Amino acid sequence: MTRAMRIDDIPALRELHREAGYDYEFPDLTAKEIEDVTVIVDGDDKPLAAGVAKRTLELYLIMGRAGHPLVKMERIRELHRAMAAKLKTRGFTEGNAFLPPEIAGSYGRHLARLGWVENNPSYVIRG
Repeated sequence: MTRAMRIDDIPALRELHREAGYDYEFPDLTAKEIEDVTVIVDGDDKPLAAGVAKRTLELYLIMGRAGHPLVKMERIRELHRAMAAKLKTRGFTEGNAFLPPEIAGSYGRHLARLGWVENNPSYVIRG
């Protein structure tokens, strides 16, 4: 049986997360960017699993190939600063940039210098 999460489910869900040993921080299930938490419960209404839908941003970079690498990195730094400030005022706490494998090594290294961290592989569901 599934149902919407209740606040009193959080300790049980936190324990499930701890038991599983996931290598990511337990999400704040009450944060404003959480759109939905659906819980699977047993016959005694005990949480067995949960799906969490968190509103996040997918970020794209549009920039030509021409130009010196240092100049291109300065453009990326400026975009990073300007967009981070704007998006923070809109209530977003994170965004994702999915880098194609052919540029992940070079651009990923530069993004890390700006404070970005490598995330897990991504999968998409399209409606």
